[in-house]
Amino acid sequence: MGRYDLDMTKATIHLRDYGWIVYCFFNTKPYDSDTILGYLRSFGCKGDDFVSAKRNLENGRKNEGLTYSNYERRVSVLVVGEVSSLDELMNSSAHEIDHLSKHIAQASGIDLMSEEASYIVGDITQKLYTVLEDRGA
Repeated sequence: MGRYDLDMTKATIHLRDYGWIVYCFFNTKPYDSDTILGYLRSFGCKGDDFVSAKRNLENGRKNEGLTYSNYERRVSVLVVGEVSSLDELMNSSAHEIDHLSKHIAQASGIDLMSEEASYIVGDITQKLYTVLEDRGA
């Protein structure tokens, strides 16, 4: 699979306009789940959300991801698992960016249909592009 067979990439992005921190994990494999579950647990993920995340992280299927946010702490964990192609990387990333931007907008009292909500998407996308570019995707 070439460039997509890299080890997990971890990055932290700061969305200063919203006082939000995002811990990002790309190209995750089932053996990375303990690390990610530790982050999720430390940010308050529990119960059914935790069980669902654990199942998702350990299932070994490609082209999946997850996003968990703690609105009070203004922190998120964004995961894009192992992908089968560049278009799947774009698809999974866009899907998780959508979840994340909605979490931030909702926690910030921003109308999801507003221009400001769209700026959140752009800001996240731009920051994640830099992470993926550095990774060689």
